[in-house]
Order: sequence, then structure tokens, then C-alpha cells
Amino acid sequence: MDNRESPVVKNYLVRIGVLLMDMKRALDFEVDNDQLVFLEGEFERIQTAIAEIWADKPIGLAYFLEFHLAEARRLKGQINLKALIKEVDKMTDADIFRINIYTLLKYNLNDLITLLNKLIKGEGINITIP
Repeated sequence: MDNRESPVVKNYLVRIGVLLMDMKRALDFEVDNDQLVFLEGEFERIQTAIAEIWADKPIGLAYFLEFHLAEARRLKGQINLKALIKEVDKMTDADIFRINIYTLLKYNLNDLITLLNKLIKGEGINITIP
């Protein structure tokens, strides 16, 4: 990316946000192990894309990073694991699987928040950009 160009403001977290909204509305959709693998890859894709933009140092970088930090915090704040946990003997396999998805999302959002804070502060990170 040319250093004089501002990145197109793109919400890299939109797929995560849509998933959280769908789960919150309890839509009847199948979440399986393939989707868990997708989620892991999605967070890797998001972190790589953000790190690549950071490495290019385009105009508007500070806004781009702050926007994604705020969005990651907002999404993480929507996950209340304690509210999801029922009495153990009343939990179905689907309930446990759903909690696992929320837990995965929360931990990955936390890792993304940590990365964004480092990038905003200008702390060094080790990245390999293909």
C-alpha cells in the first residue's frame, strides 16, 4: 500500500460480529467443528491483515487501529460466559458446545486486543509478512 494513501476503512471483525449476533438471537443454525477451525483461521487472517496494514504505515493508521480496538472490545463485552453456564446437570451437549464457541471467541478477541494495544503504543512485534 502506498504510504500516502489511506486504507479503506474496512471492519475486519464483521464476520465475528455477525456470528455473535446470530448466536445471541439463538438462530437455528448448525455450528460444528469445521466452523471452529474456520474461527481459528479467521482470527489469524484478521491479525495478519491488521499487522500488514500497520507495517505499511498508511495515512489514517491511528484511526484504523483505534477503530478495530474499540470494535474488538465491544464484541468481547457482548460475551458473558457466566450468564451462559447453567446447572451442570441441565446442560446439553449443544449448550456446552456453544459455551466453547463463546470461550474461543473471547480468548481470540482478547489476543487481538493485546496485539492492537501493542501496535498503537508502537511496541515491537515479530511479524513475518509473506
